[in-house]
Amino acid sequence: MFFINEYHSGSLKVVEESIDGKPKSMYIVGPYLEADVRNQNGNYYPRDVVEKAMAKFQIKIDNGTAGGELNHPHKPDIDLERISHKITEMYFDGNIVMGKAKLLNTDVGRTAQTLVKEGFNVGVSLRALGSFNSKREMQDDFTLLAVDIVADPSFSNAMMDVVIENKEFIMNGDLIIEKAIDNMSNRYTGKKDTAYLLHQFFGSLKNK
Repeated sequence: MFFINEYHSGSLKVVEESIDGKPKSMYIVGPYLEADVRNQNGNYYPRDVVEKAMAKFQIKIDNGTAGGELNHPHKPDIDLERISHKITEMYFDGNIVMGKAKLLNTDVGRTAQTLVKEGFNVGVSLRALGSFNSKREMQDDFTLLAVDIVADPSFSNAMMDVVIENKEFIMNGDLIIEKAIDNMSNRYTGKKDTAYLLHQFFGSLKNK
């Protein structure tokens, strides 16, 4: 599985809501991803693959742990000090994945609120793990991690640059481990027993 940032510059709508006279909360609503269409990067996200990823991500939404950062980092882990918003909804509208996010009153969340209030164009970037086949079709290992707020690169109705970092990751439940070796047989040569290879492998993980 590889680390992926997939940008979408579809227009985001700002919504302010108040409940029982409490101060208004600010939300941004808009498209996150389009399924069953080859985007401008040549990538294709089958709807069934996206639906599976969304079902897993919905657990985080229900638990109140789905969010994102202002600007996307080049790592899968979410930095709690950088969280700017909480995802409250994610659903299909036709083949478009729509999302709703509440801008938080964290330091970076207030920065995001100021930017959208002042009319600064922002977009969203899905942070995910996954792998493409030779036809650039996303495979079943597609895993949504977060949805970050980023500067809108100003390409209308288009998926933006995909960044696939030169690192591979392994998922063990909710634990994400950077793959320590590309191929064990390439690193260790000669006849060595399985116990030795496993010792070397887990030792290399521990040292990352």
